Amino acid sequence: MRRIFMAVIASLITISAAIAGTVRQQGGWVVIDTHYPFAALVERLETAVKAEHMGLVTSASASEGAKAAGIQIPGNRVVGVFRNDFAVGCSRQAYPPASRRPFAST
Repeated sequence: MRRIFMAVIASLITISAAIAGTVRQQGGWVVIDTHYPFAALVERLETAVKAEHMGLVTSASASEGAKAAGIQIPGNRVVGVFRNDFAVGCSRQAYPPASRRPFAST
């Protein structure tokens, strides 16, 4: 229940900033103003992910969920992108060969 409450609060803060037309810089964020409409940005992102041989593994949009409930809020989307060759390289660096041996379960 606490997680849901915190998610709602975070969403309201983000929505209020988006309604104001600006998004405040926060630690770890890069904010870039653009002239593209939101739908075009989503399409460009999906095209770029495919062009770079990555996979879009998750996608969530509060604005689409709100729209289904008859509420209109500014466009937003959270995406998860996966690049297999990068993940394999990280795995090889993180785990020595002995720890990657297959094991059998009886």
